Amino acid sequence: MSGRPKLFWRRMRGFEWQENEKDVAETYAKIGDCLERMARVEPDKLLARTEVRASDGMHKLKKVEARSANDEELKLTDTLTYFTRDTQAAKV
Repeated sequence: MSGRPKLFWRRMRGFEWQENEKDVAETYAKIGDCLERMARVEPDKLLARTEVRASDGMHKLKKVEARSANDEELKLTDTLTYFTRDTQAAKV
């Protein structure tokens, strides 16, 4: 672990996990955009309508996933701040 404290490595894993959550949200957005483009060129109206609904669902999933990632980031930041203050108080 190259001499760094355990809290540092836990925080780094947390940030990596949070970045993966953001990547998932962006992937949902890309899939939704592709479905929307497919619906525009689809000659069959029923299939086009289904693709638009699936696209809307992907964009809603993106919002949920992004909100979840932001909530986790806030939780990690608050936890880190709490432990940093607690550690500094113990040193004094």
